[in-house]
Amino acid sequence: MAVHVPDRPPGISRRQLLTYMVAAPTLTVAVRAAAPGEVIGGLLGMEPAGASPQSPGLPDIVDMTDVLTLAAAPTQHLLVVEVTTANRVVVHLPRAEVGQGISTAVAILAAEELDARLADVDVVLEDARPELVWNQFTGGSNSVHALYGPMRAAAAAARARLVTAAAQRWGVPASQLHTADTAVTGPGGRSASYGSLSEAAAGVMIPAVPPTPKTPDQFAKIGQPTTRIDARDIVTGRAKYTLDLDIPGALPTVVARPPTINGTVASVDDSAARAMPGVVAVAQIPTGVAVTAQTFDQAQRARDALHITWNPDRATTCPTPTSARSSGTRSPGSSRRWASAPWTGASTSPSCPTLRSRS
Repeated sequence: MAVHVPDRPPGISRRQLLTYMVAAPTLTVAVRAAAPGEVIGGLLGMEPAGASPQSPGLPDIVDMTDVLTLAAAPTQHLLVVEVTTANRVVVHLPRAEVGQGISTAVAILAAEELDARLADVDVVLEDARPELVWNQFTGGSNSVHALYGPMRAAAAAARARLVTAAAQRWGVPASQLHTADTAVTGPGGRSASYGSLSEAAAGVMIPAVPPTPKTPDQFAKIGQPTTRIDARDIVTGRAKYTLDLDIPGALPTVVARPPTINGTVASVDDSAARAMPGVVAVAQIPTGVAVTAQTFDQAQRARDALHITWNPDRATTCPTPTSARSSGTRSPGSSRRWASAPWTGASTSPSCPTLRSRS
């Protein structure tokens, strides 16, 4: 990307993002929302000429996506882009990757604004911060909507400082430099990787070029078909899931749950389950019967060996069951396990379910 230095800062709306340096030996940039009228470096956070601060109107907040984005605003300062001396772009993401592809989406945003190779970008999922409760909410197809601006602002700020560091090293105007493939290039065939400039860029307080995100016509990666950056790890078993966490003292536990909403345990025969290999404990809990074992497979098998009689929801007037036992069998061609026998007596009430056992 060619570096453009405007004669004066362009007009900027009230919805602005402030980027700031994080104290670190290498270039590390974070981002947060700017308050109306707040001015940093003469660029970000400025009010348009003649504008007066106003509260958001209803159309600005009634959309659910907008509400989630506003709720995510307090976590914007957690969004950090780091350029390491190993020429890696590390994005610290305060969201959860649960298969929706946000790691790839955010990596694309960072690579786009930094003019870095996508293969040089690593996305690190940040630890949760309980004090922020659901302000780190991942869902509602909102992550890209909420992070699109902050991610691009942080990456653009990092790019501006890398260009400035290269200009200072070579003693040339920053406007003569270009960025591409995780490197800065200049007159006479000069080239420097981002990693080699990172330490110097960390000391740049005011960049020589504006940290302005690209316009859509400049996009080279956003909107283009891209393979997921974690696809190989997923199919080869390297990806880590919750069940892969090694928590000292914790053992796999599964629960046999009632076949009706708000159903409860009437009685349970757990003798067969307790006798199975690896079983550590069987306990009745408010929502069913829990089984703990040395392995997840052992816990599942023991749960399926339980013989449970269930009570229906006590708020209903349905007849009581004679027995509803988890038979440990599946219906032919079905992967669903049915854990109930028929009710005694007939009921014509549409609110009373009729449960039938399958074998």
